[in-house]
Amino acid sequence: MITHYLKVALRNLLKHKTHSLISALCLAIGIVAFSLTYLFVTSMSTSRHLPNYEHRASLWWQRGDETRGAFTSDDLNMLSLRLSDWMDTLSAYSSIGKTEVDVITQEGMNMPYQIDYRLVNKEFYSFYNMELLYGPQLPVRPDEIVITQTFADKMLNKESPIGKIVQLTSLTPDNGITNYKIVNVVSAIPDDIITDIDCFFPLEMDKNCSISLNAYITSDETVSQVNQALKKVVWEQDGESAFPQVTLWIDQDRMRNTSYAQFIFLFCGSLILISSLINFLKFTFQMFYARQHELALRKCVGSNTKGLFLLLFAEVFLMLSFAFVLSLIVAEVLVSFAKIYLPDTGMGWLSLAESYKIQFSIYIFMLFVCLFLIIYPIWRVHKVSIINQLHIHTRKHLFRSFMIGLQLVISFFFLGGIFIVHLSYNELLGNRYEPLNKSEEKQIITIDMSTQRIRDNWDAIRAEIGELPEIVEYASIGNEGFNSLFSYTYIPYSKPDGSTMRLAVGRGSSNYFDFFHIPMKGKAVANDNDNYVYINKNVADSLSKENMQGNIILDGKQYQIAGVYENLYNDITVGSLPSESVFFPTHDIGIYLLKVSPSHNTDQVKKKVEAICRKYVPQTLPLNISTLNNKQKTIYALMYAFELGIWILAIVSLLLVSLSIYSSISMDAVQRQKEVAIRKINGARPSDIAMQFAKLYILLFLIAFILAYPILRLAMIASLEGSLTQSVYGWEWGVMLFIVIASVIAISTAWQIKRIMRLNPADVIRKE
Repeated sequence: MITHYLKVALRNLLKHKTHSLISALCLAIGIVAFSLTYLFVTSMSTSRHLPNYEHRASLWWQRGDETRGAFTSDDLNMLSLRLSDWMDTLSAYSSIGKTEVDVITQEGMNMPYQIDYRLVNKEFYSFYNMELLYGPQLPVRPDEIVITQTFADKMLNKESPIGKIVQLTSLTPDNGITNYKIVNVVSAIPDDIITDIDCFFPLEMDKNCSISLNAYITSDETVSQVNQALKKVVWEQDGESAFPQVTLWIDQDRMRNTSYAQFIFLFCGSLILISSLINFLKFTFQMFYARQHELALRKCVGSNTKGLFLLLFAEVFLMLSFAFVLSLIVAEVLVSFAKIYLPDTGMGWLSLAESYKIQFSIYIFMLFVCLFLIIYPIWRVHKVSIINQLHIHTRKHLFRSFMIGLQLVISFFFLGGIFIVHLSYNELLGNRYEPLNKSEEKQIITIDMSTQRIRDNWDAIRAEIGELPEIVEYASIGNEGFNSLFSYTYIPYSKPDGSTMRLAVGRGSSNYFDFFHIPMKGKAVANDNDNYVYINKNVADSLSKENMQGNIILDGKQYQIAGVYENLYNDITVGSLPSESVFFPTHDIGIYLLKVSPSHNTDQVKKKVEAICRKYVPQTLPLNISTLNNKQKTIYALMYAFELGIWILAIVSLLLVSLSIYSSISMDAVQRQKEVAIRKINGARPSDIAMQFAKLYILLFLIAFILAYPILRLAMIASLEGSLTQSVYGWEWGVMLFIVIASVIAISTAWQIKRIMRLNPADVIRKE
């Protein structure tokens, strides 16, 4: 019988191929959206998997009114002895560092790598419950280290890394040890502590580094009682008395509103999943209701309630299984695209295997839920017979209307959110100072001085690049600040009235302004002259008002003004706030810029530059060479990816609403043909018929808008409070929101309303 029900269910679903495919695809997208959202949210607090999470705490120290979380190695040694009565396993780790190393194999081969590392103590591994791949062995000697699976995978061969030597090549350690032996490999790493880390070195490598301390509270006392007792553990800190204090990780989560942020993300993902599930169930159940004659005949030939239940569950099972398979395909495509187009940094949570596990769990959960949900339609049709098919049912579809209204509210939230995000991004990024046009940006090649190897060989590399006839101009950007081509550090400016303000700082070669076509009035100075500075026109106007000319005091030092320029490349002006910046000429190089002649292909020249650099930089070291246009896209990739993600969710929610409304009005058009025929016979106009079908959806739309828009507007204003964007306060996005959703509803209903308006009553009577 089960095979029979599956065959019948498959035949019924194939009758409505398009609706079945779209409904299953929407459900698949909903499953993937929730799965990826859940993966991202859990990555925000991966330490919660640790046993006795509620007893884990962070340490900080207090000195007078000053509180800090940075300790030294001497502090760690002292506290390990004095805090044993209250806590156990005092774990220490430093901030993330970057350096270059040579991995020496047992055969004596040297392989250079650039690595990210932390300095840790031996208790660090047990405190975070890390899984070791090669037994319980941990560093015992000062020249032994543990590496991560990430770093082990970077090595070109798959042999065991145990016993290989990691040699520091660009870092001088305090303990004098430059060769470290690998004794184990960490498999599972908590992302909130370690992000793309390669190696764990001992704290003795840098005795003056700042470290963070975490501990496991063993005392039965409350945190307040422990902190009160810790006030007696006093030591000297820069000539003043300091004492330690603790904060539970759970309390830190509350202070950072981590749980609230996680709830918001999960709520958004669950809205899409619920909306897609509503559309899926509504379509399945409506198809079931539409087969009243078939159900009546089945009862006449002996089918009971159990048979009807199995028939409906077979349809649900087939659709859910098909949607699950589609979700695996969608996840595969999305993750593949994400790994190609998104930067690797911070994307460790995006695991296809973990996503598959969550998708399967959702699939099983929905099957279990549907077992109970299908009881309702079975109860509705258990009295179906041939006789009651002659009656016309005019019951209002309250449940269906409520679900459509809920889907509309969800669409309002997602679409309104994307409007605000898009307008805010345009407001920020649209006000960037870009004197170069897009075609000129594509003709510029950037070379990052990202490794010591390229810096050591830069003179030879630059000489060979200088021989390329396709390169017509050169410039450089200083090496201070995070990606100094697109973001800037700041320096305090002391005004004559004693007040200070922060100015954005650019650094680079003195031909920076000519290279980027930035208007500048002044003189060119040598790159190594540290007594001169260029200022932008807003700073110049400020100095003019203060009767200061020719000199400026920055961070306590006086500089001569070499010239006045329009603005720094890619600097952002928000609203009425002026952009104020200074530019220091320097011979230091962080990014080297090459301008290719317009008559040559930039990609081909880029390949030549890469080939020159690879003569001096081994394949195991990164080589960051890109066009200015692509570099800009990479830097803003996460921002654009976030916007794209919301766009996808908004489109999916609109698609779900459209399909839901279309299937509902399609069913109404079929079931109410007799009613329409009678109305037309009694003189009803086509416009009256159209309004009979459209008024429900118009009413649902207006109610959803009245409920959603004020809440959305207040929520967006509250979330963007304190930011420099003003788009959220405008009324334009509300009007666009109203028009777009109204258009979606109109398009979804137009075809069926047009068909029902043209219905010929004679055709309906003839069929009867």
